[in-house]
Amino acid sequence: MLKSIARHHFAYDFEFIMEKSYGQDRPDILVTKAVDKNEVIEVMAIEIIDTHPPSDEKRERWNNRMLELVITNWSDEIIGDYPSLCGKLMPWLVSFDK
Repeated sequence: MLKSIARHHFAYDFEFIMEKSYGQDRPDILVTKAVDKNEVIEVMAIEIIDTHPPSDEKRERWNNRMLELVITNWSDEIIGDYPSLCGKLMPWLVSFDK
């Protein structure tokens, strides 16, 4: 779903990388947002939480650049509703700047 977002032509280029280390953390999804192919503006993290939330230290390191999606009580119908999920993620993704 996220990679399909990145293929669209928005004002920013998004890249979504699953389970890649960044500093001392390994977010579930690492997100970069760039103005052009050579300049990365922001690095963000998406953590998908079912049973184990990120530590307070990890939250502090990422500050407001980490989105926590708590899916513990989500039904399969909600998880499979890609348009709705994209609609919820896009405002968060495009709200970052230098």
